[in-house]
Amino acid sequence: IGSKGMRVSDDLDSLLIPMTQRWNDDIRDLSVIHLLGSHVAYYLRYPKHYNRFRPADYDRPTRRQRIVLSSYDNTVLYNDMVVSRLMRLYDRQDAVVIYFSDHAQDLFESDRHFFGHGRDGVPASEAAAAAIPMMVYMTPAFRRRHPDTEALIRRAAARPFNTTDLTVLLMQIMHTEFAE
Repeated sequence: IGSKGMRVSDDLDSLLIPMTQRWNDDIRDLSVIHLLGSHVAYYLRYPKHYNRFRPADYDRPTRRQRIVLSSYDNTVLYNDMVVSRLMRLYDRQDAVVIYFSDHAQDLFESDRHFFGHGRDGVPASEAAAAAIPMMVYMTPAFRRRHPDTEALIRRAAARPFNTTDLTVLLMQIMHTEFAE
């Protein structure tokens, strides 16, 4: 059982890799893959052989903080592998793969006792939960066939991005416009 009574699945995100491979063979126009990723309870979100970070690696005042941070970092390590393998499934296609988190975690940033989803009404917690990673991977075929779009994406790489603009980004990548 995770935070707020949610049931935490025993399934790991890597199970999505062969599933994605199967439906990727159908060459769909848009695929959406939702990972559980680095959600609480962190220690359940990666296989034991990804237990690389240890509490002793962290200089934090409490053992609980060190345990949480090491477990969280292990989820990030595992998630990076899963995302990388999912991206590589599209290598032979004219494709763009966009990865972003639905939210970040407040890892003792707003309170030395709190970790998890950002808390509404707590500015430091809201800020921690809003700063998410985003990555855009353009396959070799996409870069070759769409050099202008590649240049546009590269120019935008250092700018902040709000996920509410995702529809506009997808439309630009797919060269789609509304009449109005």
